[in-house]
Amino acid sequence: MKRRKFIGIVSVGTATVIAGSYISFSGFDTAIKKILTNYTKMLKLNISDKEISSFIIGANKAKLWESYSFLKKELIKWHANIENIGFSLPSIDQYKWYKQEIERQFLFSTSFFYNGMDTTKPVYYLRIYNPYNTPCCNPFSNTYYS
Repeated sequence: MKRRKFIGIVSVGTATVIAGSYISFSGFDTAIKKILTNYTKMLKLNISDKEISSFIIGANKAKLWESYSFLKKELIKWHANIENIGFSLPSIDQYKWYKQEIERQFLFSTSFFYNGMDTTKPVYYLRIYNPYNTPCCNPFSNTYYS
């Protein structure tokens, strides 16, 4: 093996280890924030980073992510960080399912449905949506869509 090839292999390996350790040691909350920021930009919702941060704090208080295993959290972190690069990792379908779960929980926890899904109105974080704690609260009630 020639010296240039060896240095190239070592450089690529080092870069891969550095990128992997960055993703592995970054917090799960930053991955959630990245997912929700991209999602709200895609929907063209009028929402601030403060509302997303409030949702993450509320979800942590409600222990919403406690049911997620270590591997599930790692899968979400890796895919959230690599999503915009242009290639996908294995288990992309599982990630899409988990991502939709997070996005759905976020929208139910905001005033989006109470405003009649109007994208021109600002969206505010209300509380973590849990139908067992607030049984009379139905975001799809005809009261909001008349």
